[in-house]
Amino acid sequence: MPGSRLNDKSIFNAAREIGSEDARLAYLHEACGSDGEQFERVTALLAGFGKNSRFLESPASGLLRTGDVPTAHSLTSPKLERPGAQIGLYIVREQLGEGGMGVVYVAEQQEPVRRHVALKIIKPGMDSREILARFDAERQALAMMSHPNIAKILDGGATEAGRPFFVMELVKGVAITKFCDQQKLNLRERLELFVTVCQAVQHAHLKGIIHRDLKPSNILVELHDVTAMPKVIDFGVAKATHQRLTHQTIYTRFSQMIGTPQYMSPEQAQQSGLDIDTRSDVYSLGVVMYELLTGSTPFQESLATAGYDEMRRIIQEEEPPRPSHRISTLKAEQGSTLVERPPTAAPQLERQVERELDWIVLKALEKDRERRYESASALAQDIRRYLNDEPVEAFPPSATYRLRKFASRNTPTIVTTVLVAASLVIGTTVSIWQAREANSARELADQRFFEADNQRQIAVYAAQLAQQNEEYSQQLVYAADIKLAANAWQTGDVSRFTNLLDRYAQVADKTDHRGFEWSYLRQFGRANFRSIASQTVGSSVIRFSPDGKYLVTGRHDGSLCFWDGQSDEHLATRRGHEGMARGIDFAPDGNRMASIGDDGMIRLWDLAGHSQIRSFHAHADHGYFVCFVMDGRVLASSGEDSVVRLWDATTGESLGNLEGDAKAVELEVMSCSPDGRLCVFGELDSVAYMWDGQTNKRICRLDLGHRDGVGCWARCACFSPDGQLVAVGTNQNAIRLCNAQTGEQIETFTGHEDDIQAVTFHPSGRLLASSDMAGVIRTWPLSSAVALVEHDSSPTDQWPPYFQAHSARAWSIDFSPDGTRLVSASKDGNVCSWGGREQVRQNLVGAADASSVAFVSHGSELLIAGEKNIQIWNRKSDELRSFGQDFAKGEGAFGVAISPDGDTYVTGHDAGVICFWSRETGELLRRLIGHEDDVDHISFSPDGLLLATGSWDGTAKLWNFATGEQVAVFEMPPHCDDVAVSPNGGLLACSALDEAMLFDVTSGKRLHRLRGHKNSANCLAFSPDGKLLATGSADRTIRIWSVDTGKILHVISAHKDKIYSLAFSPDGRTIASGGGEGTIAFSHVATGQFLFDTKVGQRKVRWLHFSPDGTTLAAVVSLEGVVLLHVQRADSN
Repeated sequence: MPGSRLNDKSIFNAAREIGSEDARLAYLHEACGSDGEQFERVTALLAGFGKNSRFLESPASGLLRTGDVPTAHSLTSPKLERPGAQIGLYIVREQLGEGGMGVVYVAEQQEPVRRHVALKIIKPGMDSREILARFDAERQALAMMSHPNIAKILDGGATEAGRPFFVMELVKGVAITKFCDQQKLNLRERLELFVTVCQAVQHAHLKGIIHRDLKPSNILVELHDVTAMPKVIDFGVAKATHQRLTHQTIYTRFSQMIGTPQYMSPEQAQQSGLDIDTRSDVYSLGVVMYELLTGSTPFQESLATAGYDEMRRIIQEEEPPRPSHRISTLKAEQGSTLVERPPTAAPQLERQVERELDWIVLKALEKDRERRYESASALAQDIRRYLNDEPVEAFPPSATYRLRKFASRNTPTIVTTVLVAASLVIGTTVSIWQAREANSARELADQRFFEADNQRQIAVYAAQLAQQNEEYSQQLVYAADIKLAANAWQTGDVSRFTNLLDRYAQVADKTDHRGFEWSYLRQFGRANFRSIASQTVGSSVIRFSPDGKYLVTGRHDGSLCFWDGQSDEHLATRRGHEGMARGIDFAPDGNRMASIGDDGMIRLWDLAGHSQIRSFHAHADHGYFVCFVMDGRVLASSGEDSVVRLWDATTGESLGNLEGDAKAVELEVMSCSPDGRLCVFGELDSVAYMWDGQTNKRICRLDLGHRDGVGCWARCACFSPDGQLVAVGTNQNAIRLCNAQTGEQIETFTGHEDDIQAVTFHPSGRLLASSDMAGVIRTWPLSSAVALVEHDSSPTDQWPPYFQAHSARAWSIDFSPDGTRLVSASKDGNVCSWGGREQVRQNLVGAADASSVAFVSHGSELLIAGEKNIQIWNRKSDELRSFGQDFAKGEGAFGVAISPDGDTYVTGHDAGVICFWSRETGELLRRLIGHEDDVDHISFSPDGLLLATGSWDGTAKLWNFATGEQVAVFEMPPHCDDVAVSPNGGLLACSALDEAMLFDVTSGKRLHRLRGHKNSANCLAFSPDGKLLATGSADRTIRIWSVDTGKILHVISAHKDKIYSLAFSPDGRTIASGGGEGTIAFSHVATGQFLFDTKVGQRKVRWLHFSPDGTTLAAVVSLEGVVLLHVQRADSN
């Protein structure tokens, strides 16, 4: 059967109408498929067209540099993954297919099961926001569905380079039309197969997903033994009907067609406000059914040669020929195997398709969607009626038609009725026959009742299984989003980091998947926030007065707002300028203020009275910047006329222009030093100049350089508090830090993803802050060699490196004079005050020789056992104190545990010593020799009756806590690495060498021997509900086991070195693991996915313990002390 590929002209005409570069490139890949020569020809046509129309003068971001000629090679040869490449847990084996935005590979999963999967990864260079949003939407759509005839999502994440991917089941099938032809399926077999496809599409519609690109190549069929199994794939352009598939914005342009023209519904091709609903997919199904019957799409020949507008007209206006008519006119080589029969078979096939099947197909292909089938299931039901020889709904049948159908379907019943009527003459025989029939009917009714009840039970089980699959899919999506968020933070993509985490900020309890890891990441990009003003017309400038007494903001409507600099109380609002207020500066005496705006006026204000003193016209066009210079006696201003002018600050009299007619570029690129002597301004030739107000001369040139081959010009500037440094923000998203006297460049800061809008120095001179067009604020610590200010008015390490401050352009920022606050003004209408991080995320407590820790039951105190004694850290007061007496010389503690009632502390020591301590008095209550070697691990049963100990002597023991008598011994040679009692007290877990064992506490019987690690199993932990056991090994993996069956559930590769410690969070959602190089890794329990890791020290993390409320994680780092990681509790809403 021939394909439905368009010719060069049709592709060219369609592509040149698409305004988005990313969408145009995706369309070319889709339309040309694997035909590289056709791709080159069409690309050349588009390039030639672009030279005349300037249509292609802005190539797709990341693919071409400015000035490059687009070629097929530059558009089709990104650096793709090669066979053998490792992506997460998957090894790439071969490329399976390539679409407009992604590449699909056959990959091999190694653990926890070996299998082949399909791995879809976004193409290199295709990481625009629109493509990323569509890729995220496809992943979300697959995760929402669970149907045997829809490809399932199995996993997701990001590569080391940060490119998103997701993993699906591998469908080894062919297009449905090709499968039917290869297998030579007859008409009934094709229709039954097609009904299964309709049911899968109906499932997607019930989940609120519209496919929008249904066609044979997206409906693959594979054989399971002898059963044909269709799978619907590729939800890359899917749309949600009653919810958002992604928090990223997907904008389909007015002239952009989504889908494949041969299978596109009229409303998809129409450029109007008409929304797309599920009936668009019904139309596409109708085209597929048409092709299954005839071997051709309705408009195959006419669309193949049509231009873009003609293509749309055909789809919207022309009526398709009846399938039976198409069969009669198609030549043998043009049709499917249904028409590749002897000439005598063609009329028979035409009669089969004529009438009912014609009606069904044409109803699905109605131009008016109101006349189509209302759903995919309605289409499937009508096909079933045809197959069962029942009247179809597609055409209003006449009484004769219904009678003929009834007779055809119920011939035996009619014959029986006639016979019964004839036998009425024999009364007795008739009575006996009727009684027998009644009994049979009752038996049949009973049988059908039991069958119906059985079907109901099967349906309930299927519904439960579907719910479980949907829940697991949601967990996979959550884990993938946390991975991507961690990667976004590491790469500095603040907007993406914030969007991914905010996706889970407000959720219902039943769908709340957040664990410790979400709260930990969340606070990285957050600062203490206080709103000064909101829902305003937008603010363009914000400044503190030198003494911090006043805070003044200028708005887009030209008004000026005065606030109390300490309390943020609103003092007054004054009408300032016509148009936007652009610049503000304060006189050295702190009593006056100058402002400038779009009206070109400079206005002088009395701060105490919030009143205007004087105004004068400074620039013919927009005014951009104003500042007091030369001890406040002179005002300097810049504007759209590109001239820096000087004015008498008292009278407003003109004092001329800067020497040499210095020009400022198109924005307010001008700043003055704190003493008013120096002024910096920029020009368009990648330089800025420094002007000395006392000599009225330029003193130095600041070379702003180039970035990525493009010259940098100034966007904003600011002097350090001592006037020795100047920071210049450039159009290439870089900040140049220069010596203000010589112009020498000292340091360059890069990291912003959008244009830099403002820069400002912390009063200490040791920190620089900047804002950008995306509303992100970044802070840049300066080295001691750079920061020349000696005084330090406030600490600077409290500020996060970057955070999302606004939803739109952050025009202006300023530090308070005492350095405790940073204020920002934005286009989004908000004026905000920031006070650093919400809390200290990490701190170090305890002695460097600490070996183990345990939180007391109420969680307010942490017990720290070390070489010399026990220390107690109080969470509320942050105080550390010694407990009880020092240990005997040479008997340093290795393990520590607290009795469930909190009254007794137990420590394990050298030489097998176990000590019992009174919490109240600190007195040593009991000391016994329990082992022949060091006692490393101690664990209580929940009821406090039993104590478990593990020793280097190769044994684990159970003790009667009250009497100190030994209850049981478990041999674990050569060394018992860890012990733990299950939360219900019924099981004891021990590890030694490369395995772990589960014992019944009461009988001492071994229940499971857990094998799988390739090196020593150093640590283990029960989940809070006792259903799972986790083991960590020197083989660098975590294995999660089912306690009931002893079977492995997940294998997690979370570390690059040995694992020494494990801890479940109290909610059981997260498992923390400690590695050999000071790293703590966080993994997702439900899916067995590694999420991210964090560095807390330089040596091994030998012990981990969560506080009872799950907001603090204590980590013992060898020879360094106890590191505490804090988070805020994640509320349900």
